[in-house]
Amino acid sequence: MVLDIGGLYEVDLERLSQLVFGSERPRGLGTSLTLGAAVQNLGVALDAFIDTKERMPLTFRWGLGYRPFGNRMTLDLAGVKAIDDAIRLQAGLEYWIKEALSLRAGYNGALSQVKNGSSLDDLSGLACGLGVRYRGYSVGAAYTPFAGLGHPLRFELGAEF
Repeated sequence: MVLDIGGLYEVDLERLSQLVFGSERPRGLGTSLTLGAAVQNLGVALDAFIDTKERMPLTFRWGLGYRPFGNRMTLDLAGVKAIDDAIRLQAGLEYWIKEALSLRAGYNGALSQVKNGSSLDDLSGLACGLGVRYRGYSVGAAYTPFAGLGHPLRFELGAEF
């Protein structure tokens, strides 16, 4: 049996400002700070593979999302630590123009370790993209150079109901 467990916490930035600075006036610390953490694969696989029960790869994840200027910009930072691997960091930035067009950039530390001697080795882990939103519908595209796979483009379609 395997269990994943996690949670999110929304930090009240105005209350934090009052506690840290001892003042009642707003400090302009942004509009949103969300902290998250999760533990994945707690337990042991129930079914044996051939004759052996393997332990699941215990993984710890944490992250934070910060919006310093309303809903126009989001800064994200995350970390992943598998029990048998090093800590991998991830970061992202999204900026909305006129609430219709977003520009995105990111870094995935897990992918930065992938090397195969190609011209894309130095770009492994980096990504950039854009998104368009209109009346509850969205379209996004991301360019994520990946050693060994070439120049993959990722697309997403979304709808809010």
